Amino acid sequence: MAFKKWQRFLSGYSEDKIPSRRLGRRRRYNPEMLQRGESWPDWKTALALTTVLRMFYSGVAAALSFFLHPDPALIHSNALTENLAAPGSWHYALVGIWERFDTLWYLRIAQHGYDLPRAVIFYPLYPAAIRVMSTVLPGTVAALFVSTVGAFFFFWGLLRLGREELSETGRLRMVLLVCVWPTSFVLFAGYAESLTLALIVWAVVFARAGQWSWATACGVLAGLTRPSGVLVAIPMAVLALRSRRLSSLVVFLAPVGLLGYWDGCAGPGDSRLSKPTGSTKVPQSRLRGRVSAKRFDSS
Repeated sequence: MAFKKWQRFLSGYSEDKIPSRRLGRRRRYNPEMLQRGESWPDWKTALALTTVLRMFYSGVAAALSFFLHPDPALIHSNALTENLAAPGSWHYALVGIWERFDTLWYLRIAQHGYDLPRAVIFYPLYPAAIRVMSTVLPGTVAALFVSTVGAFFFFWGLLRLGREELSETGRLRMVLLVCVWPTSFVLFAGYAESLTLALIVWAVVFARAGQWSWATACGVLAGLTRPSGVLVAIPMAVLALRSRRLSSLVVFLAPVGLLGYWDGCAGPGDSRLSKPTGSTKVPQSRLRGRVSAKRFDSS
């Protein structure tokens, strides 16, 4: 019974099949936003959701900035980032509050490359995108921008993916469920999750549409974003085999991104992808004012 209710919630009812008294109750509880969103194109709905969530989580982070301060005892002993914003400033409330944990590693890689052996566990596409955007935006802002764009394409891809199986209401409800998930804030932080999910979803969208080259490109890039991204090769392979088209076999190249990165990490004489900008030993003068992603304390 619970499964049937959940399935009907996602797919949406056809109003001509609902008893009048139940239809009136459903209309009474159906949010007006759902009714308006049904008539919007998919990209517009995704853009609206992305904008609202970006503003919401930025506001929440700014409010929490009065309570979440970096531990001064840890700032002096680190080598991953420098010039952290001082707590209590507007810059810290809007930007600096996001500089913590894995974000610091991505910022470090975007600026200096893989000059620390431990950095190889962070895959290269997201920091590469940060580096590109850093030509016009500050580093942390660039990281948040890339994540926000990734969230937009993720939402858009979900709407496209549900077009064949779900009603207009069901597709919008599906995306809203993702938005209200308690950990959805990660999609807007300086993490690679939103970019990975966007590439995975669009790889499947393109594969279902028979656009095998685009699907393969997304699959390769997903494997360069996070190791879990390579798993999209499984549904892509299933769709390719079902299509029985010779051109679909290109999707079996999707793991090339992940395997290429592993091969680069295990290259002769070096365990890093890119050459460091200087010595792999960080000078003591550059340790000052830096915070380790591993030891960062948000309290």
